[in-house]
This record gives sequence, structure tokens and C-alpha cells, in this order.
Amino acid sequence: MTFSDHPSARPGPVTGPTPQMMPGAKPGAVLAETVGAVDPGLAESIRVRVRELLGQVDDIREQSGEAIDLVALARQTQLLEQAHEVLTSALSEVDRR
Repeated sequence: MTFSDHPSARPGPVTGPTPQMMPGAKPGAVLAETVGAVDPGLAESIRVRVRELLGQVDDIREQSGEAIDLVALARQTQLLEQAHEVLTSALSEVDRR
């Protein structure tokens, strides 16, 4: 499992209307009005932490190979939960602004 910033690595299409789909909206104008500036250092630290956690998940998967290792699976689960917590904490922090 890898983490990429490339647009093709993102999940499927967005469901429901986005600000850019609103009649008469200029691309990015509505978004710029509703979203405050995000600290670039904080954003990068979140990306780095999530990449580290997902890298550890990949390492465990590679070490385990095709064998089913419940201890390795439990560790991967723990790492994925940590990555999820990092992301949800970041989202809740942005939502408070």
C-alpha cells in the first residue's frame, strides 16, 4: 500500500455537487472563500507521518510474503489505525477553522 500525491492515485469520482459545480462559480473562487489557509509545514508533516506508517505496512507485507501471519496482520492493522487517526485528527483540526 503506497501513498501518492498524484491525482490518478486518488479514489474514484466525487459524489454530489462540489463548489466548482455551482452555477456561475468561477473555478476555485468558492473554495478559496470557504477554506482558510492550511499551514504548509503542518500539511507536509501529516503527509510524512502517513507515508511512514504506510511504508511500515508495506514492509511487513513484503516480509510476510504469501504466508498468513496473524501477528504481522495485527501489526499492519495497528499501523493503519494510526494512519487513520492522523488523518481524522488533521481533518477535524481543519474543520474547526
